[in-house]
Amino acid sequence: MDKVKYVINGVAGLAGIIASKWLGGTDKILFALLCVMAVDYITGLIVAGFFKCSPKTEGGGLESRAGFQGLIRKVGMLALIVIAVQLDIMAGTNIARDFTIMFFFANESLSILENLALMNVPMPPFLKKALEVMRNKAGEGTNEGTSNEQ
Repeated sequence: MDKVKYVINGVAGLAGIIASKWLGGTDKILFALLCVMAVDYITGLIVAGFFKCSPKTEGGGLESRAGFQGLIRKVGMLALIVIAVQLDIMAGTNIARDFTIMFFFANESLSILENLALMNVPMPPFLKKALEVMRNKAGEGTNEGTSNEQ
């Protein structure tokens, strides 16, 4: 049984090393993005599971398909960071990677604010106003608006 544990740990460690390399290394900016991605997903689960008011499902409750789509979107975000890292390697910079991460950080943060608003968490008026402005801007730029989980 210990051998299985060591093999699993080794495979997980190797996967982490490869992911870190592909994402341009583990630094503060990537860690911040991974944190907000996790918080967004968790708050999306809370909105759907406990508050039953998710805009992502028909009844507002938990739905495995919506949750899986949220995870796939996050993997897609990470894939775009991999592409940005390759652009930076070709250009000899870190600009594309950092701007891509900052864009996704802002998007995930907005989604967290939306989830908290759905939970009726009190927010300072300036954050509510910023959320309204961002929602309107996102609605103008795309047909879907911003994406929050569930």
